[in-house]
Amino acid sequence: MKWMIGIFITIVVGIILPLYFYLANKAELKYTISSTMAIETSAGEQNWQLITLSNAGNKEANRIKIKIDKKILDYKIIPFLQTDKYEGKLSAKTLDVEYSSLPPQGMIEIRLSVPAMENITNSNVNIVHDSGVANQATTKDEILAYILLILWLIIPVAFIGISVLSAILYAQYQLKADSHNPYKALGILKKKKPFLLSQKKWDEIRVDAVENAFPEKSFHQEKYRKFLNEDKPVYLSLNEYEQLVDSTSKKYANTFWEDTWVGFDDDAIDGITDRFKTKHPKNLTSKCEKDIEAETINIFKMSFFRGLYRVYSPEQIEAKYNKIAKSLLPETVKRNCQKTLSDYYQYSLARTILDLGYIENFDTIYNPEILVEDVERLEHLVYKVNMAFISDLTQNKNIEKLTKSPKPNWMNELDYIKLKTIAEKILNLDKLLEETDAKKLKVSKDILDAKKVTEDFENKVKIINSELQIIDNLLKDPPSIRKVEEHSNPFAKSNFENLLKISEILLKNE
Repeated sequence: MKWMIGIFITIVVGIILPLYFYLANKAELKYTISSTMAIETSAGEQNWQLITLSNAGNKEANRIKIKIDKKILDYKIIPFLQTDKYEGKLSAKTLDVEYSSLPPQGMIEIRLSVPAMENITNSNVNIVHDSGVANQATTKDEILAYILLILWLIIPVAFIGISVLSAILYAQYQLKADSHNPYKALGILKKKKPFLLSQKKWDEIRVDAVENAFPEKSFHQEKYRKFLNEDKPVYLSLNEYEQLVDSTSKKYANTFWEDTWVGFDDDAIDGITDRFKTKHPKNLTSKCEKDIEAETINIFKMSFFRGLYRVYSPEQIEAKYNKIAKSLLPETVKRNCQKTLSDYYQYSLARTILDLGYIENFDTIYNPEILVEDVERLEHLVYKVNMAFISDLTQNKNIEKLTKSPKPNWMNELDYIKLKTIAEKILNLDKLLEETDAKKLKVSKDILDAKKVTEDFENKVKIINSELQIIDNLLKDPPSIRKVEEHSNPFAKSNFENLLKISEILLKNE
């Protein structure tokens, strides 16, 4: 019985399967990569290469997807027919091309421009279609298959052993290729080990399949969420499940904000809040959750500063602050967004103080929950501005306020006595010239002090304007952030590092 089973397996593996693979009606995509050719352009020297893709099978290949993992400067697609449908998407690090279909003997070309000193190799190219994976033309597997066929015709006994080995290698190659295909890797994990494949090779294939189980695209967010909300599937070991949870969590975090537009002003808060209406999947790793929150904070800051084409009033800042406090955002995100508003709140209050000119009670114009720093400094500014205003004793209303009304609550006793004495002397017309000169001197000093405080805040305005200019340049030209000199960089180190990360994200999404 064992011999009969062995003979049956030998016939199937050694004869029927090779005939099936070679004679079956199927599409077979082959591609070649030309050597590099240096060309001088207006942008400098570039390398040009040509990828040729042809259908060597006897069946039409549909839904062809070509991915080139390399920085591509420019490309051009030469279709088989002018009526063929195709689309190319170029990003900072990859080129993705989707081609509708290619008939037998059909051929397309992709002309590529890459930076000087770089070239595209087979390891950078991945081509799949609805019924398989494209291979490089004249691959080692084809040569091996022809040799096996000849040996089978000449030496039947040797062919049996080589055929079995060939089947193992082919299965291993196909499984290995599928394990690197994001659209087939999950299916590999659901399979049982082929009986002809060693456990070591099978384990290696499953490791690759775990890493590539889901494509990293934003429109797969629901797939990530579904998997991360489920318990461990029976077809995964505990170690595989933990690795797949980790890799899927990273893809979920990396694409969480991809293709999501967040405007400025109140739209920023609404847009960010809407994204958090659906809870994260229960098995999402804590590190990836923190990464999402960090990116959310960066997006809010970028959106907030992008909206500073005008000066926000303290009331507007307070409204935004309270809106964030009532939102469903994570506490870490809330605190950081509110910290951004609090930092700007000081500048907004200073502008309001200077605009009002006289404030009877500073406590009535600010929210102590938002203004947690520089309160004394702003109170000092209020005092200087008030003193500059009330010290103008050329105004009858100021003289009456000092001589006929109780001391203002904000004024200290010594300044009040001095000003009141001057005001009384003016009323009595005693030593009018002397007192007037003294008054002018005091007014001038107070005004200079007030101007000095004003200049300090205007210096802050210059810093903010410099920051806004850098952020504006970043949004228009992401690489410009790297041109900022250290001596002219107004940002704190951590904030500037965040801007560098934003530049990388913008370049990636181009």
